[in-house]
Amino acid sequence: MRTILLPFLLQYHGLIFQQDNAKPHTTRVAMNYLTAYQTLSWPARSPDPSPIEHVWDMLGRRLHLPGNVNNLARQ
Repeated sequence: MRTILLPFLLQYHGLIFQQDNAKPHTTRVAMNYLTAYQTLSWPARSPDPSPIEHVWDMLGRRLHLPGNVNNLARQ
């Protein structure tokens, strides 16, 4: 965090860090680093609001992609 995240956050004033509340991100050390920055809370294990994952899933189903190497070799 000290070498990557903090320099990045200092570079952009007004940046909001999205906290996903994953176990490693809620340690005391991690939380102490983020006290100086505005954070957007995010419930742990919440669904991703990004629709692109659903699009990839639908596309994969329509293409009838092979499930394994043997099925791929048969095609």
